[in-house]
Amino acid sequence: MTSTVQAADILLNRWPGDRGARKHLAARKACIAVLEGIKEARAARLAFEAAAKEADILAPSVTPIGKSEGPVLWNKRTRMLKRDR
Repeated sequence: MTSTVQAADILLNRWPGDRGARKHLAARKACIAVLEGIKEARAARLAFEAAAKEADILAPSVTPIGKSEGPVLWNKRTRMLKRDR
């Protein structure tokens, strides 16, 4: 994973663990705060790592999302992620 947008996409759309877990929710909120310019990217990274540890899915290294999927963009107005194809 290489960006907060990718982290938010995983947390909101592809999370394999418990989506109701406390640290998962905190990571989602941290990513959204970063995307809206309220927090620094480091906050999202640390929250994502904590959520992944809680879900027992933290990998030592992650392969970036393939370019064929297209970039994921954050829409501040709708507060939703959108895949740009």
